[in-house]
Amino acid sequence: METERLTFSQVELLHARDYRAMMSDAEMGRHTDIPCQPTEEQALEFINWMMNLNSTDKGRAWTLQQGDQIVGFIRLNRIDKSKSLATVGYELAKPFWGKGLVSEALRALVNHAHGQMGLHRLEAGVFDGNTASARVLEKAGFQKEGVQRSCLEHRNERRDLWLYGRLASDQSDCPHP
Repeated sequence: METERLTFSQVELLHARDYRAMMSDAEMGRHTDIPCQPTEEQALEFINWMMNLNSTDKGRAWTLQQGDQIVGFIRLNRIDKSKSLATVGYELAKPFWGKGLVSEALRALVNHAHGQMGLHRLEAGVFDGNTASARVLEKAGFQKEGVQRSCLEHRNERRDLWLYGRLASDQSDCPHP
């Protein structure tokens, strides 16, 4: 897949270095349960997990690239074909925040998931307080459907999870990238 500014590429082991560098910024860990400042082993484990998504029917994962530079990752997790749904996840390196890149990538992913993959429902979870990620989802036509109160422990603190959903019938709300 491609957008005006991004190329979606297959995740490979060599991307563990980029992932580790991206997630080593302390701000990256504020709103995610993915290890912040991962060890080399943790970075390899996460990249392997994304690569395994691509080799099963349970998910798809891509790097987001501008030219030769990896700026983030995006994926569909927990694809359930019998229920026609999947969960969306993404990370973007901090130097690229606020430029609309994740919104652009998510719109392309939504169109791919509803179109080529034929998925009816997409879901996402956002840590309470992560208004930037909530805005990204809303721009792609996701609606806030509820809150799972105190459902996660993050850095020794209980956190709420905001739940978002998007249906294929919401397609008109997601302009093509």
